[in-house]
Amino acid sequence: MMDSAMELARGYVEKNAIRFGFFPRTETEAEHVARMIASALQTKYGFGYPGGSFVTSVVNNDLHGAIANADSVNQRAISLIVAGFYNIGLQEIEDFVPSTETMK
Repeated sequence: MMDSAMELARGYVEKNAIRFGFFPRTETEAEHVARMIASALQTKYGFGYPGGSFVTSVVNNDLHGAIANADSVNQRAISLIVAGFYNIGLQEIEDFVPSTETMK
């Protein structure tokens, strides 16, 4: 399920970054945001590794804590991270089948 969460998070970032005002400066930044979304999903649904202070604050709906613990990339992408966390459900993660592109 950890791989499914990550792949779904990557797809979410790719489709929605601009919509939420996040303009990644590098591919690494987009990957970082996808990891934050995947970590939030893992923390919320109790699989994989629990998130750190930023992710825990997002999961607990603690805006003050999320902003206080966000790094510079997460500060710019916080609305995208929160939207991804709320819009990707457990059933979607469980049902995810990787595409052949993902498997390469």
